[in-house]
This record gives sequence, C-alpha cells and structure tokens, in this order.
Amino acid sequence: MNILNSIQRAGQAISRTIMPDRQQNKSLGRERPPERKPLEHEKESGIFGSHSKINRPSFIRTLKRSPERVEGGGKLKKMERISLAEETYPQKEYGYYITRGEYKRGLRHLVKRGRRITKPTEKMKHRTKIKFLQGLIGENEK
Repeated sequence: MNILNSIQRAGQAISRTIMPDRQQNKSLGRERPPERKPLEHEKESGIFGSHSKINRPSFIRTLKRSPERVEGGGKLKKMERISLAEETYPQKEYGYYITRGEYKRGLRHLVKRGRRITKPTEKMKHRTKIKFLQGLIGENEK
C-alpha cells in the first residue's frame, strides 16, 4: 500500500510539471474558446448591433419594423419580409438563434437559388430580396 501511494504521488508530481497551468479539478477535455469581442468599427452596425447572435422573435420584429426600402436594397412589403425570413431561415434548420455566420450562409443559399431562376421578372424579385437582406446586415458585414 505504501508503494502504491508513492507511485501515485510521483504521477501527480509529473502531471503538475507537464501541465502546470491546469488545475487538478478541471477536466482534460477540449474547452470552448471564448467568444470574439466585436472590433470598434463593428459595433452598432446592422441588424446584429454589437451582438454575435439574434433570437428569432427579435429578428422577425426587426423585419416588421424596418422600412420598406433599405439602403442599397429594393422595396419589400411587410408580409413579404416576414415570409422571406421564414423561407430563408427556417426554424428547423437554424433554431431559435441566428448568428452572423448563419445569416451570411442563408444569404449565400439565396444567391445560389437565384442562379437557377430563368424568368427575368422572378429574377428581379429575387435580387430585391437579396439586396434587402444585405442592406439589413450593414456596411461592415457584406
């Protein structure tokens, strides 16, 4: 028993020298990196502001309250904006929160869908939707 205790203490001493910054009670699993803080020029821009994500109700509320015409974008009515949010960012796929990366991914998918459209009138409507969402995200995020 005395030999086992001395071996155990030696192992603990070795582990302290190998990993001096780790405490004994922390797990050895991979830790999640801290969230990136927005840079000075990224603050208060677009739909996200200084946050990294936005919840679905406030996203839809923002779309409802946004003007029909966004800078650099086309003109969309209130019901068109809400249906745009439902079709571009479905809750089954994106969940309750929409992050900046997911917002951009939805825009990319919208652009890809637009390439498959052949009728000019539908293509113009689709471009209007894309420009509207790009106008909401702000100047720094495009």
